[in-house]
Amino acid sequence: MQKIYFLTFLLMFSLVQLFAQEEIAKASVGVQYPWEVGGGLLTNSFAGDLVSPDASSIKATSLSLGVFGRLKISDQLHLRAGLSQGRLSASDLDFDDKAERGISVKVNLTELATTFEFEPFGRNPFQEDGSFKTLVSPYLFAGVGVAVGKPQLEYKNTTVESSAAAQQDVNDLKNAHFIVPFGIGLKAYLSPTWTLSTEFGLRPVFNDYLEGVSNAGNPDANDWYGVFSIMLAQRLHVK
Repeated sequence: MQKIYFLTFLLMFSLVQLFAQEEIAKASVGVQYPWEVGGGLLTNSFAGDLVSPDASSIKATSLSLGVFGRLKISDQLHLRAGLSQGRLSASDLDFDDKAERGISVKVNLTELATTFEFEPFGRNPFQEDGSFKTLVSPYLFAGVGVAVGKPQLEYKNTTVESSAAAQQDVNDLKNAHFIVPFGIGLKAYLSPTWTLSTEFGLRPVFNDYLEGVSNAGNPDANDWYGVFSIMLAQRLHVK
């Protein structure tokens, strides 16, 4: 009976040792390879000539999907390149003060951007002994990019559609826009190989043609859109 107890103990001890070595190995891999790839779900909230500047603008919110790659430069600084595909949409008909004009728009939007993520309280989740410690860290981000999409306009009011202002907008239409993404986020280091983050950011467009309406709306105010995202990333184990 004692031999059985001893063999059982030896087997359990060996399994614990094996598990510990595997976890340390995973952690050491994470230290050696700072690259991550991932994807996420995003919501785009449009702000422009077809949206009233108040809380009801949530009516101009659409979904999109994104993929990205991220490089750890230091505990506080990361570089990310991302691509997202989705839609922006808005309609005068959703707002009482704009319904009479009757313009609606849909934009199939592709965004390509490179951003820096700065974690002011960033620490290395991999300890000196190779073990991993779960961390949650806030961050700021900013960068540059381009948003591409052709506005698809629909007019309920034929008088507005045939106006000189609307025709001028057609002539001045832009399909590509320089953007400067910036915002805040929260990142959770879940395991040696998985990271979950959520963030909210703004995208100034620096022109008034993201939705194709300017002269027929307010030509003195540039367009922009906001993005809320939830992203999951996995660390790459490459040699």
